[in-house]
Amino acid sequence: MHLRVEYGPEGGDPKAIEIHAVGDVRELTYEAMDEVLKADISEAELAAITLLLNSADLTPEHVPCALADAISLSYETANDQRKSFWGEMGSQQFRVLLGIWNELEGTGRRYFVPRFY
Repeated sequence: MHLRVEYGPEGGDPKAIEIHAVGDVRELTYEAMDEVLKADISEAELAAITLLLNSADLTPEHVPCALADAISLSYETANDQRKSFWGEMGSQQFRVLLGIWNELEGTGRRYFVPRFY
């Protein structure tokens, strides 16, 4: 699985959380400004993230508004199916994606403390 969530707050610096999982490799990456932090996550954490993604009520056809706070999520599953989602501030899609962002950020904080949020 390859997952990337990008959060671009209006007037702020964009940041991203990425998960790359192939075989025994389960790597979490946090990017903000000039900072890139990496950590290995557990199989249980990856399973929890996969369950969260599978249960999220997201609409792929959602039309983005580039002028608002926005979160995008894209991922590829083991069978190479690529999915992308977008949500802007105030929408249900944004709330769901923000929940995923917060969950991933919480996982990352068990391993590192970013300088930039």
